[in-house]
Parts: sequence; C-alpha cells; structure tokens
Amino acid sequence: MKARTFIAALFAVLLLGSMLAVPAVAQDVDEQDYTLSELKSGGTQLPNSPDSVRSADGRMYWAIHWPADAMLANPGDSEDDDWKFLSPGETVERNAIYLRTILQDEASEEMTVKVAYWREGEREVQQGNETVAEPYVKDLVVDTHEVSFEKGWAMQEISLRKSQEPRQVTVWAEGHEDDLRWTFTHESVATSQAAGIQTEGDYLTRASFEFVLPIIVGVFLVGSLVAGALRRAGKGPGWGYVKWAFTLAIGSALILATQFSSVTEILVNAPRILAALVVAIVGIVMLETYTTNVSHTAFFRPVLDKATSPSGEEAVDIIDLEEREEKTVKMPDGSTAVVRDGLIPFLARIFGGAARLERSEELKTRMELTDSPIDEMVWVHPDAEEILDYQPEGWGLELPEPETRGDWLTVLVGGAVLLAVAQMASATFGGGIGMLAFLGAVAVATVRPQDGHARVEPAPAHLRSAWASMLYLSVEAEDADTIEDARDTIVSLQARSEKDVQEALQEQDSTLIEEMFSEDVDRSGDLIDPLPERETDETEDDTDE
Repeated sequence: MKARTFIAALFAVLLLGSMLAVPAVAQDVDEQDYTLSELKSGGTQLPNSPDSVRSADGRMYWAIHWPADAMLANPGDSEDDDWKFLSPGETVERNAIYLRTILQDEASEEMTVKVAYWREGEREVQQGNETVAEPYVKDLVVDTHEVSFEKGWAMQEISLRKSQEPRQVTVWAEGHEDDLRWTFTHESVATSQAAGIQTEGDYLTRASFEFVLPIIVGVFLVGSLVAGALRRAGKGPGWGYVKWAFTLAIGSALILATQFSSVTEILVNAPRILAALVVAIVGIVMLETYTTNVSHTAFFRPVLDKATSPSGEEAVDIIDLEEREEKTVKMPDGSTAVVRDGLIPFLARIFGGAARLERSEELKTRMELTDSPIDEMVWVHPDAEEILDYQPEGWGLELPEPETRGDWLTVLVGGAVLLAVAQMASATFGGGIGMLAFLGAVAVATVRPQDGHARVEPAPAHLRSAWASMLYLSVEAEDADTIEDARDTIVSLQARSEKDVQEALQEQDSTLIEEMFSEDVDRSGDLIDPLPERETDETEDDTDE
C-alpha cells in the first residue's frame, strides 16, 4: 500500500504527539552475544503495508527517515512531507531515524530501543581436515535509547552514530525483539562531519584560504582567459544573463537531486570547488558583457527578370527579393566572420576557427541602418547561386584509424587509461560521477572542432545607386494621373539626371586643367587667357620683317 494511503487510513485517529529526547547509552557487548543471522533479521512485515510497518500487542509501529537530498526538509517535523518509510537494505545518510505509532487509550508508553552497528567479516576456520571461510560479526557496537511516546500520533527520534564508511544497523525494541525490528545501512553524509574550527579566527583563516584568496586570483586569471577567448571567437555564447541563470539553477538542482552524496563528499574534501564556481560565474558575466562589434546583418539578393518599360522598350525588373539574416562580427584582424549564438558554437570557435566571410572586403553595397532591428544591409550579386554560402562551426567525431602496430598499441593503451579513470572515479565518487568521467574522457579523445566557412558574392557597386534611383523615380512619378504623365515625368527626371552627370564631369575636367596649368578656368569650358599659338617658320619670318 502506498505511503500516503497508509497515512490516510490512520488520519482518523491523528493527534499531535510530542517527543522527549533521551541520550543514548553505549553498551559493552561481546561479538559472540549476537549471531550474524540474528542481526540480519528485520522483523515481521505486515501484509499490504509499507515495508517498515511492524505490529506488537495489537499496535502498529513504523520507522521513517528524511533523505539527505531533501535539502529544504525539516527532519522531525510532523508537518513535513519529505520523509520516507525505512525499507530493508536502504541507506540512511542523516544521523537519525524516527519511530512512530498511535496511542489511543494509554497516556504514554515507555520503550527501550537497542541500536546495533556492525559489519560482516570473513575468517578462516578449521572444519575437520579442511580450512573454510565463514562470515562473522565484527566491529559490533550497541547503543541503548530510552524513548517515551505520548498519546495521539507520536514520533520519537532515534539518533545514530556518525558512520564515515557504510555499516549495517539493526534496531529493535526490548521485549518485542522478534516483532519490532528493522535493518538498514548507515553512511553519514559528508556535510555531517565536524568542521574542525572552534573560534572566529579559525573561521576567518579557513575562509580566506579556501574561498577569498582563490576567488581573487581566479578573477584576474579568468579576465585574461575571457579576453583571449573573445579574440578567437569574436563573440561570447550570446545566451544573456537570464538564460545562463536558468541553466545553472536547473543543472545544479538536477545534480544535487541525483548525486547529492557524491557532490557533498566532493565539496567537503575540496571546498575550493565552490570558489572555482564563483570565478566561473564571473567569467560568464564577462563574456556576455564585453562582447562588441556584433552586427545583425541582412543579406538581400534581387531576383531579376525581363520586363517592358512604359515606352515599350526592353527593361529589367525585380520580381522577388530573397533575404537571409545572420550575425556578423568584426574580428581583431579586421576581417568579418559570421557567427551563431550558443555554447557549443562558441567553444568550437575557440578551439577551432570562426567562419570568416570571404570577399567581405569587396562588399561595396553594405549599408548601415538606424532605428531598425537590423544593423546593416548587404546587397548580393543577382547571379549568385545562393545568398550566403555558410557552414557554421561545430564539433565532429574523429575515430582513430590505426594502421601500424604502434597505432594499435596507442589505441589499446588509451582505452585502458579511459577505463582506469572511469573505474577510479566510480570507486571514489560513485557510479554517476564515474560514468560522467568516462564520457568526458571519450569526448576529449574522439571529438574535434570543425571550422566553419562563409562566402558571399558581392553585388556591383552601382546596384545600390540603381536601387536608390529607382525608388526616387517611383516616388516622383507616383502622382501621375496616366501612364503618359508618368512616362513624361520619368523622362524629365532622367534628362535632369543626365544633365547633372554632365555638369559634374565638366567640373571634374575643369579642376584637372587648373591643377595642370595653374590657370583660371571658365566653367563653360574655355580658358580666360588662351594659350599662344605655336610659332612656325612663316610666323618667324613675319616677325623679322
């Protein structure tokens, strides 16, 4: 029966109970007093009830505990629903379990509870002419607890000794040894260890060496690393503060929920990891804050087709306009790269290379925009096969391809090292951490960054002016009443444009003549002081006469 179903069945007689804390008394025992089979016995379970429910003298008793990974729980609070029934073979990580019962008629009940801590060993014994191995009880310690249950729904705490290594625990009530009996494994969570400090001075000294100094050194170090990363990658991951905060919060919650004991053990043994986490968060803020020279660029490619002008002549018209938007960044060497947001592309740019935009220096039709979600617009050649030939950077799997005997030996040694690392991590921190270590080692050995590439066919420089002229002509002619009026307006504007061009060319030629001869020039095109004619033989004779 489910835990909550069982509680609902008892809720009719639920009353608030109280508990009296009585210190445990250690008992000197001989390991011969208890047999292994006796200590392994867990009492009689009731049918259709949770595993920890027992019965004695017509009354039900059950043992519960609060898991260590229930970080927000309040152990011992009857209103806290994070408790669990104590099942046989379950590992208790907190240093207490709780016995519960219901007293309906009696005002109180006194009970003596025994708690035995033990381990199973193996020794060699002589049986006849043979030497055999037999299990036995070792490291046995028995504590005595005096508890008192009050009327109603009562709960009594049974404190446990700290267990740095897993050991077996058997709990029973005197007078009901066969009925009220529970067995489980106990291993204290790492955070229950003594801190080893007694004064404020000890606390400040330890905090300085384990947190303050590592954070100060780490911040300066991560600052230089961030600057180098931005030089190579062009921009950061581009997630923003909110997405980073959400990702870190969810990731931390999942890790603590699934690997609480392993994580706490790591943090207790290496508290500077918390300082490294703070430094990493500072680095993330730097990446997202100091990213510059990023533009939201729109690439446009006009699709052209033949058309007929109002005068009946052959012309060209834009029948479609293809668009593609990407983020571009100005790299330190002056080139332009196309970049994508995300942590994986960012790491690929750091360890590999960004997708440099080929022919970006030839983009004469680039235009900057204001008051627009797009920072700049680039015209692409109408005859280009695609707007932007772009393959983003990423990661690829490169498996080793051994050919020689030495290559095979290297692969085998590398595989053995990977397995050894995973085995050591599993033995030290648990199977979950060991699996993560194995996957990380395999990724380092086989995953390689893949460089990206980007290429664009820039449009001719006059395409932008042609587009602007078309827009200007269309605005000037939009008030025409008939096609003939529109035609006359366009012809007039074109003629005026031609005249402006001729005047500009004449101005340029006149300026050139002034620079060559240092003479004032009539803007009509004639010199004020004409150059003298070149003398010939005939003119020389006339002069002599």
